[in-house]
Amino acid sequence: MAPVDGRRMRVLLSIDSFSFGGAEGLLATLAAAGRAAGLEVVAASLAPRTPERTGMEPVLVDAGMPLVTVGVTRLTDPRAVPRVARVIRRSGCDIVHAHLGYSTILATAAGRLTGVPVVSTLHHIPGPAGPRAQVKEWLSVQLASRSDGFVLVSDAALHAFADRYR
Repeated sequence: MAPVDGRRMRVLLSIDSFSFGGAEGLLATLAAAGRAAGLEVVAASLAPRTPERTGMEPVLVDAGMPLVTVGVTRLTDPRAVPRVARVIRRSGCDIVHAHLGYSTILATAAGRLTGVPVVSTLHHIPGPAGPRAQVKEWLSVQLASRSDGFVLVSDAALHAFADRYR
């Protein structure tokens, strides 16, 4: 799989943080699978570097994944989307694969600014949540459904999201 200019396709995997978790662990698998498919794969964490948000970094580094930290502290920070757009541009990526809610929101908006396609994956089944979490989820679904691709991790997630958001 190569872009028109013959170089290897470059994929930027964007995720909320490098904390311990299932989606974060999946990045190591995607790094290996991507390399095997001839892709260049880089991961970007939206969260600032803190001990709580970097637990998976050693696993990702061992998997051969180059890592970037964006340093977004709040979804409502007016500098958040421009920061993500800057990382997308600097990465030279051909596509962004956003994982989880904040990443879906910010990477999709930044992808529009940069002209780089974005595919979003949500890794959960919607359930009861407080008002802030509900707004984040609604916003992530709205943007993911307007991105270049929207992936849910199971049929159960698809049906639950369809029931909730039509």
